[in-house]
Amino acid sequence: MRWWGKYQVGKERRKLNALQRWSQERLEGKARYVLRTALITSMSMLTTYEIFGKNIGAGAIIFWHVVGLGIGFYNWMDNETKYHLARDQGLLQKNADQI
Repeated sequence: MRWWGKYQVGKERRKLNALQRWSQERLEGKARYVLRTALITSMSMLTTYEIFGKNIGAGAIIFWHVVGLGIGFYNWMDNETKYHLARDQGLLQKNADQI
């Protein structure tokens, strides 16, 4: 079971690295993160529509931008929850919190 232990250690390291990256990302602000996520999501889906030959109308454009905003807000809240839980458990330094 030695490989399982290595897998678990690597998994925890990736989780900690993601939380440290998030601590830097959150300093740039919520609006910037949500807008960037919304644009990436909507442009990806609209490009997919174009590649597969589906008709892109105003409704599709509005729909995917709204979905992108929803995904952005959800991701922000999820990452913030994980960040605060890890910080409260002592996995991250509290002085890194600027906001």
